[in-house]
Amino acid sequence: MNTPDDSGASARAGANPSISASGRAGASDSPGNGSNSRAGASTGASAGIGARDNPSPSASASAGACDSPNAVASGASATSASANPSISASDSLGASAVGARRATLYAPKSRPGFVAWATAFDYGDGGIGLSFKETLRRDNPDFAAPTLEAVEAMAVPYSYGSVIFGGRDFCSYWVYMRSDDGGRSFRETGRAPLGQGSDINVGFPGGRVVGYHTPPNADPCLPRGCIYAMESLDGGASWRRAATLLPGNSIYLWRARRLRDGTVILMASLYGTAWGPGRERATRNTMLPGETPVSKVQTFFMASADGIAFSGPHYILPGTGAHEFDMVELGDGEMLFFQGDVQGTPPARQKVRRDADGRFVNGPVHAVRRGAPAGGGYGGYGDAQSNDGDNGGGFDPQGNCGGNGAQSNDGGNDSDGGGFDPQGGFLPETIVRLPNGLLVGARRHKAYSCSPDEGENWYEIDGLPPSLYQPFLMLAPGGGATPDARSATSAGPASSEMLAPSAGPTPDGQQAPCWEPPAGAELICFGHFGGDVAFGQKDMFIGADYFRVDSRL
Repeated sequence: MNTPDDSGASARAGANPSISASGRAGASDSPGNGSNSRAGASTGASAGIGARDNPSPSASASAGACDSPNAVASGASATSASANPSISASDSLGASAVGARRATLYAPKSRPGFVAWATAFDYGDGGIGLSFKETLRRDNPDFAAPTLEAVEAMAVPYSYGSVIFGGRDFCSYWVYMRSDDGGRSFRETGRAPLGQGSDINVGFPGGRVVGYHTPPNADPCLPRGCIYAMESLDGGASWRRAATLLPGNSIYLWRARRLRDGTVILMASLYGTAWGPGRERATRNTMLPGETPVSKVQTFFMASADGIAFSGPHYILPGTGAHEFDMVELGDGEMLFFQGDVQGTPPARQKVRRDADGRFVNGPVHAVRRGAPAGGGYGGYGDAQSNDGDNGGGFDPQGNCGGNGAQSNDGGNDSDGGGFDPQGGFLPETIVRLPNGLLVGARRHKAYSCSPDEGENWYEIDGLPPSLYQPFLMLAPGGGATPDARSATSAGPASSEMLAPSAGPTPDGQQAPCWEPPAGAELICFGHFGGDVAFGQKDMFIGADYFRVDSRL
């Protein structure tokens, strides 16, 4: 569920080397809640979210260095060292990337095409799984045109139909790939039509994959919403429906993580009640009397030992409207759930522990300070400056942005109204915890960041380009890839350069040649170039950033 392509300040900042990481951090993504783009939906101005949600990219975004195929790490920093060149990085507080490299992993065979919504998973046997969506231009004799009522209920631009619903000349698939060499190369292991595979997956030794997806809520033939748990025993080549979870609900499914003991944690939210023709909510964005965008969303997680039978929902992060959030397991086994500002909801964090009887017990909800939009965090905290240089105008927990409930005409991003940009921080949307306790995170088209205090304060990481779109960050299996004998095709470009796809066509796409990740690359962050865009609107590809973090915090 994504905000549309960031064609505004964050892309321009990436294109201007004179703008530091702190400047990128202040740039905002488009305001307003995005739709379930992972399920194929994408949101534009027609969804009523604001003019900046226009899916058409501007020239500045197209030329921006944040995810250009020729981009290199900008090396900007928000520390005192970057502000004062006479102060060396080693003498200042901060964090920097070591051995950073961005690689293209997959691109459509016919370009420009559509590949997006990358997510990754650890098979538990040293293998890395990668899945993403690809839409191909080919005959589709099984296509059934959606009704105008269904498109209206989803509140998405009709031009996005080819990647949401397919078409007589378009077919969409979930693509599954695997790496057994620490991310040096990936091979395709399966490809399934959207209704048969899944985009949110967890892996098990031997090639077993359990995936999760939600059917279209607006489909009049379906009994409201649910989560389908799908199982593949061959790396995604074939699937069976293993379970139906939470039938009869409108669910915003977001992410799956796994704890050290193997427990699968599935993160989602109840996105109001079911919507669609003939239902209580006519459209996805319909608000019932007394509701706000925050109060409408009930955030939860579910837990499973085998990925099929789940307990829950276990409700968390109350009063935040969190629906694109993440979780890390702390050293003592507690879970830390973290909500950033990527969707304009109040940033917050909450610990959850298991008691002696295996019950989940919630801790208090805490604010996020450094990195959050000024005045926009849970409880009104947040130290990041808004784009117009003021303190943001405050936060109304009932869902109104701007002091005293005032709302600016463009979503709070300038000075003609409240002055508060709810997406004006740089908090991550995907996070992991390093063995030393440092949290590292990524935010689409913004700076990477890290936190030494369990998510209370976040600091930009020097030496990395802004993240690719809708990133998924993971620890490399086994603590990082170690170089070994290099083949004739493995030599890659200098550190931090893009590796353009050039060899090894797969059945429907093109895979990058084998290359050498940096020694001990602890972190891999997957994503796609582009944003929430229509077929052919950008030259899209699936990429990843590989790096380690040197922290002086």
